[in-house]
Amino acid sequence: MQIIEHTYKSNLPIKYVFSEGKANKDYLVVVFSAFSPEKADIKYSYNYIRSLQHIDCHRLFILDNFGPRGCYYLGANMDFEVETCVNSLISFFTRKYMISQNNVITAGSSKGGSAALYFGLKYHYGHIIAGAPQTKIADYVLNSAKDTAAYIFGISHPSRESIQKLDRIIFEQLDKEIVSELHLLSSENDSQFNVHIKPFLDLLDQKGIKGHVQINNEIKSHSQIAKHFPYFLQKVLYQLFGIDFEKSVTFSRDYLQKTYHYSIANNHICFKLDCHQLQDVEYAFYIILDNQVLEKVMYQDNPELVFPITRHGSYRIHYFVRSKQNGEKISNKTHEIEFTPTLVNSGLKLIEREGSI
Repeated sequence: MQIIEHTYKSNLPIKYVFSEGKANKDYLVVVFSAFSPEKADIKYSYNYIRSLQHIDCHRLFILDNFGPRGCYYLGANMDFEVETCVNSLISFFTRKYMISQNNVITAGSSKGGSAALYFGLKYHYGHIIAGAPQTKIADYVLNSAKDTAAYIFGISHPSRESIQKLDRIIFEQLDKEIVSELHLLSSENDSQFNVHIKPFLDLLDQKGIKGHVQINNEIKSHSQIAKHFPYFLQKVLYQLFGIDFEKSVTFSRDYLQKTYHYSIANNHICFKLDCHQLQDVEYAFYIILDNQVLEKVMYQDNPELVFPITRHGSYRIHYFVRSKQNGEKISNKTHEIEFTPTLVNSGLKLIEREGSI
C-alpha cells in the first residue's frame, strides 16, 4: 500500500495524506490522529489509513505535527492558528470535489476523537465518529502531557481563565443548534471515562441532543480503544453508505470475532472456520509444528481442513481468509495444541474444542 504525503501551504504547512474515492464521491472522511506513544521513535503519525483502505470514498488523513507531540490541531500560545489552517485544508477538498458540509465525516480516537468532535461540531459537518475523546483538553494535557500543555498555552503555568477556556471549547459547541450526527465509542473501564465522557454525555442529555453512543465494556483500558475503533468506524461508514456491513467482505483481524472449531480423531486434526456470513471469500492454512511450517494448504473455497498427524509436538493452525473481490485478507493462529507419541498412536478421539479468532 503506497502512502504519499503532501503539504498544504497555508499560514502554517499542514501535512496530509489523501485518497480519492471512486464510488461514494459525495463523501469525505477526515481522520485526525491520536498521540503516538510517548517513547515512540515516530513522534507524529497518521491513524487508520490501513483500516480505511477499502472504504470507497474520499479520505483525508491530517497530521498533527505541531509541538512536542501535537497540539490537538489547535495551535500554540492559544492562537488557534493550526485550527484555522486545518479547516482551510478541509474546505479546499470540499470545494475541489463539490462535497456538501453534510457529507463531511470527521473521525478519530483519543486526541483524534477530540479533534473530530471539536471540528465536527464547530464547523457543522454532517457526521462525527469519535472514540474515547478527551473532552476537557486542558485537564488532560496539564496532568498527562505537560509538554503539550506548555505548547498550547505558551507557558508552563497558565491562568485559570485560559484553563477554563480550553476545557470548555468542546462543551460550548453544544450551546448552539447541532446539525451533526454524533457516533461515540467508549468504555466505563477507560480511566478517562468519568472525567471526559460522562460529563459530555450528561450535557447531551440535558440539552436533549441525541447521539449514537456505544459503551463497550469489553474494552478494558483507554489503550484498547485503538484496537476496537476500526470496527466501529467502518461499521458506521458502511451504514452511511447503505451497505450491509455484516455481509461485507471488508474486514480486519481486530474485529472478525468468529469461532473456529477443531477436534482430533484417528490421528487427524479436523479444523473448521465458521465464517458463513461472509460472501466471496476463500481460505488457506499453514500447519505449524514446533514453530516451523510443516505444510501449506493454498487458497480454497472450503473453510475446513483435515490433516494427518505423523509426529508429536506442539501444533498450531495459521489460517487466512481472503476476499475474492479485492484481495483483502486477514490471518490468525490457533492456540498451541500439544501431542505426545502415546496420544498420536492411540487412534482415538482425543480433543474437541473451539476458540475465537
